[in-house]
Amino acid sequence: MGSLQNHSIMKGANVNWKNPKNIVHKIFQETARKYANTTALLYE
Repeated sequence: MGSLQNHSIMKGANVNWKNPKNIVHKIFQETARKYANTTALLYE
């Protein structure tokens, strides 16, 4: 049985995870900073 080397829950290009800028929580932090005044999720 093989393993998935580049699995993703979102579509998009593969990134180099050895680069600290590409760590998932850093991506979310940077996105939150860029779009601070934009609604991300709505829940009812």
